[in-house]
Amino acid sequence: MNQMHKEQIEDILDTSVKNAIKDNPMKGTPFAAMMVHNSLATSSANLKDNLKANKSALNLTEEEIDQLVDEITKKVHNKYIKL
Repeated sequence: MNQMHKEQIEDILDTSVKNAIKDNPMKGTPFAAMMVHNSLATSSANLKDNLKANKSALNLTEEEIDQLVDEITKKVHNKYIKL
């Protein structure tokens, strides 16, 4: 998978988080981060399913897809959640 595909995955996850933050009724509370976590969990699971459905066209194994999406999910998570 080339860099362009990785950037597209990151953009999808980033947009998902931005939308969750924008519509977050818990904004300004300690629970606000839950929306970020939920958004990323849902979006990354959907991405994995979609990519795995096309794994032969992408020339990737399911394990490689899991690793790739997990890596990008962690990157986006760290962008929004400061530990």
